[in-house]
Amino acid sequence: MTFQETTEARLKLGVHLAEKFLAQKPWANLDPEADVTFEAIMLFFFCKSYKTYQAIAVLWRAGFYEDAPLLTRTLFEIWMQAAYIGKSPKERAREFQEHDPVRMYRAYLALKKHGEHSLTAVFESRHDFAEIERQHYLRDATSHSWWFGRSLHSLANKLGFPFDKEYLVGYWWQSNLVHSSVTSMQHYATDSLELNCHPGNREPGLDVKIAPKSATAYFISITQEISEALHIDMRADVQLAWTGLQALDAVSRTTA
Repeated sequence: MTFQETTEARLKLGVHLAEKFLAQKPWANLDPEADVTFEAIMLFFFCKSYKTYQAIAVLWRAGFYEDAPLLTRTLFEIWMQAAYIGKSPKERAREFQEHDPVRMYRAYLALKKHGEHSLTAVFESRHDFAEIERQHYLRDATSHSWWFGRSLHSLANKLGFPFDKEYLVGYWWQSNLVHSSVTSMQHYATDSLELNCHPGNREPGLDVKIAPKSATAYFISITQEISEALHIDMRADVQLAWTGLQALDAVSRTTA
């Protein structure tokens, strides 16, 4: 198999798994009268990650190889949050929900500080503005920047293996590829200053090639985490996806 064929096979693994999950209609048996905050958040995580995964595939197929790792980072962030919230569903679902007014009001204060009066006026006209303001001042003294704590790094350390290792290896490398750094620069300007500004202009570098593989591994992990948390029997499908990914890894070592 060529590298592109292997990549397509990897991406199809993720799509197949996602459609198997959706076929279960995990929302169908939820009681809207009950407290389904945790379930709703986990379903949101799944839907967000699947759409992100599909966006990575669109970018890759269109030749925007260097931009795929940015979205791959999003999948890692969702995987960590799904794992974290799943360890204490009710309490952490409430934390997730209650942090939103803090986040929104902080944005409002920043706009106000910089004189964005038209935008702050729109915010102030919200019917729930007073409640958002109240909730902010109720919690802001002890609230972190993220709903789960100080930073993504702190969350990775809190969760431990494999998240702490993946943060320092995969996530760090993906960040170097998408931000303004020498690592990223080499994909856009050669030593002779020839520019690579068009999609698919040349074969992606080995460090960029890993994005579809990482994205698929993250997405399988997310689906596994969420299906277990929601008591949806996806064990056979998840195992099949992992087996397929490992088989493609074995092929890629001999091709690309």
